[in-house]
Amino acid sequence: MGCYEDSSNRILRDYDYFSDSNSPTECSKNCSNSQFSGVESWTHCLCGNELHSATQRPESECFAICPGDRNQICGAPWRINIYKNWVCGGFLTDPYGVITSPNFPSNYSNKDKCIWVINAPEGYQINVNFTNFALEVHSDCRYDYLELFHGPNDSYPSVGKFCGTTPPTGFKSRSNSVLIVFSTDSDVSARVFNLTYTFSVQGMQYMGCYEDSSSRIRRDYDYFSDSNSPTECSKNCSHLQFFGVESAKHCLCGRRLYSATKRPESECFDICPGDRNQICGAPWRINIYKNWEYDTKAIANFLAILVTILVAIVIALTIFVFVYVKRKRRALEAVQLNQLQSSNSPQGARALHAIQRNQLQSSNSPRDLDPMVTPEAKSVMKMGYSKKAVQQAIQEYMATNPDKDLLSFSAADLVEILIGRQEREEEIPQNIQSDELGSDPMSTPQAKSMMKMGFSKTAVQLAIQEYMATNPDKDWLSFSAADLVEILIGRQKREEEIPQNLQSGELGRRTLHAIQLNQLQSSKSPQFDEVRRDDMQVETYNTEAKEETNDYGVVNSSDFEL
Repeated sequence: MGCYEDSSNRILRDYDYFSDSNSPTECSKNCSNSQFSGVESWTHCLCGNELHSATQRPESECFAICPGDRNQICGAPWRINIYKNWVCGGFLTDPYGVITSPNFPSNYSNKDKCIWVINAPEGYQINVNFTNFALEVHSDCRYDYLELFHGPNDSYPSVGKFCGTTPPTGFKSRSNSVLIVFSTDSDVSARVFNLTYTFSVQGMQYMGCYEDSSSRIRRDYDYFSDSNSPTECSKNCSHLQFFGVESAKHCLCGRRLYSATKRPESECFDICPGDRNQICGAPWRINIYKNWEYDTKAIANFLAILVTILVAIVIALTIFVFVYVKRKRRALEAVQLNQLQSSNSPQGARALHAIQRNQLQSSNSPRDLDPMVTPEAKSVMKMGYSKKAVQQAIQEYMATNPDKDLLSFSAADLVEILIGRQEREEEIPQNIQSDELGSDPMSTPQAKSMMKMGFSKTAVQLAIQEYMATNPDKDWLSFSAADLVEILIGRQKREEEIPQNLQSGELGRRTLHAIQLNQLQSSKSPQFDEVRRDDMQVETYNTEAKEETNDYGVVNSSDFEL
């Protein structure tokens, strides 16, 4: 191991003696029960299982000639030449070998510490296979264990510690060296372990030693070569998945294995003529390799990834085509729209209307998608028309005005359509005798016609009251449905835009009161209840006053809703 510095604390402490025939050979024999031995100051021999404070020195500082062998050096004063005793273990360089536990096939001893270093040429890997394995059982392999390293010493990555009856399987080194450590404690000893190792070129997948026969385990192609080796055979069989070397010079290739029976590695022992660092089978024994691996799981994963990528590509292309076509269509519609806008023909107007409707339907704006949310439609519904009646009016407007913009209608257009629809459903006489109407203006055909249009009863009553208040010089039943609609439109405009100056008469006060009440109610003001009570008092007062004067032919207060 080298020349080391010693001291009074001693680098080796288990056992020492002095001899006039001292030499490394004699000292090693006397230290056979220890892992290390050392010779110092000509006649001193020291033994130990551990190095204490070992500081290596230049070899020139160890110069004393051994008295028992003048061809060797036995240290110097406070300088010691240290050797490692292979009680079990060794340094192995053969392309094939067998390693067993001490006393194999009997039980191994207690307190054994065996170290093997297997070294292959550069560019080779070491394959290790266990044929027997039975060590003391422990969950962490703390007592008896076998440990493998991917290199010549314990500074390289460890494969792990193994014990019990579960050895490592299919071990292949990452470099051209392997360290194997076998350690036992002082209590329980178990049976044995037995392993074989072989060299192979790095990158090749070695499968093992197999039995062959006249039927041939490889049948697709074979040849003989005086330079045969796994490397050469692999090149000549590169188009097939399996290849093997047999009887030193025989190379065989195949797509599959026929009647493959695995044999112990010791039965394949012929040195390859083309590479003496490798084994080329034996008579009817073949070392088999794989050129590549068919990994079903890897193929499945690859196919899954491929399918995912293809699906993603299809989705991306679909989105791209959709966006591209949509943009092209919009560009075409824009060109057509410009052309149609410059055209004065009815066909052009209808086509322009259709394009505008398509553009609005493809828009994300709520106003574009639903004409019912326009201020015009909402204004008509506030007059008392039902939502269904307004929808039908919008549809009729769109059908009868193809030359106009889809949302160009006004509230007056919709009311006009609603009145026309009602007049078509029921022709209202222009002049109705007052003696046929009875005493209730709500029972007149005009009032009923308004309610059939969709106006509420309250809205019609308020319209009649306003008509009577603003037309005192006319007959009180002379109003028409058009008069009432005009009044309701005016009321709606007054509610939406509050005049700065209202008339001081009863109608002005009631209108202002109604507008303020609506505003308070929509704002959820706490003053709403108080204003509502005042409103009811005004309604009651007006009803009583009309009953007393009977100016408008009111019979009783039930004609008014409080």
